[in-house]
Amino acid sequence: MEIAATSDEPTPIPLLEELAVAGSEAGWERFVYLYEPFLAARLRRYGLQNCDELDLIQEVFAVVLRKLPEFRHNGKNGAFRAWLRAIVAVTTKHAFGLQKRRPTTDLGEWATQLADDGSPQSAEWDREHDRYVTERLLELVRAEFDEVDYQAFRRTVLDEESIPDVADALGVTRNVVYIARSRVLARLRAIGRGLMPDE
Repeated sequence: MEIAATSDEPTPIPLLEELAVAGSEAGWERFVYLYEPFLAARLRRYGLQNCDELDLIQEVFAVVLRKLPEFRHNGKNGAFRAWLRAIVAVTTKHAFGLQKRRPTTDLGEWATQLADDGSPQSAEWDREHDRYVTERLLELVRAEFDEVDYQAFRRTVLDEESIPDVADALGVTRNVVYIARSRVLARLRAIGRGLMPDE
């Protein structure tokens, strides 16, 4: 069940809708902010030279921009994450094939496994994606929350500390932690609808 955005703030257009419908420059900048470092970190593991890494990321973004209006969230957990993973897999294989460059064996195997929903690489992608996107979205809204709200969310969701432990560490009640976590999560879901881990 999706948590509604807080009522005292205007509900922003979720990033995917903003890109698919409006194609806004600000929306695209946020998308690049969210995903360029994530993709770069994944590709860097396979020994790509910096120029090849940047070229491949730009090709992925070009495909995303072209195909995003066709994307329909099917309501399943991680639908966008899986769609993006498939684009990265196909684009990686295609880019190296067209340019007569051979990816490293590891990169080629990585791309093959990304295309397989049940592979270990796909599972790793999903875990890393969810954590990374949540962290980046949190950075975007950090200034909107006081330190208690921020720490309550970060420590219970990202650091997976227990609510009682976080409440004790912050010197607040458990209820304060629950409310703070809910408030931050609602904001993240408002701006990142379709990108968040349980969507």
